[in-house]
Amino acid sequence: MIIIIIIIVIFGLFFSFAMYMSWKKRKIAGLFQELKLSGETFIITPEFASFRGATSTYGRIKCDGIIGLTDSKLVFVPLVGKKIEIALENINTVTEEKTFLGSCRAGMPFLVLHGIDMDMGFYVKDNVKWQNTLLGFIK
Repeated sequence: MIIIIIIIVIFGLFFSFAMYMSWKKRKIAGLFQELKLSGETFIITPEFASFRGATSTYGRIKCDGIIGLTDSKLVFVPLVGKKIEIALENINTVTEEKTFLGSCRAGMPFLVLHGIDMDMGFYVKDNVKWQNTLLGFIK
């Protein structure tokens, strides 16, 4: 009897995980489509990223989403929640950090945007590309 319960629980967990991953895949595809149809011209085309929090204004809630860069702003659209748009004029510098807001992950440095009144961290695919491009556009 216990074995049957364990099998049912494992199947339920597997099914729930599969449903979540399917939803996440559809949601990410929809976000990519939303940004492509937004009419914006992207310097760095939208890609998958992870928001790791900010020191103020944007909160510390971590989430996955899509990030892109235009010639005037950085756009992050989370899977759940409101779109974040940061004007490049509000970014002072960009660094790569091993830790951010007390968090770290081995082998995954943070891309940290240092703004006028906040710091904001992301995991992106290519920190060097983002850092160099952003430094070329910020004043």
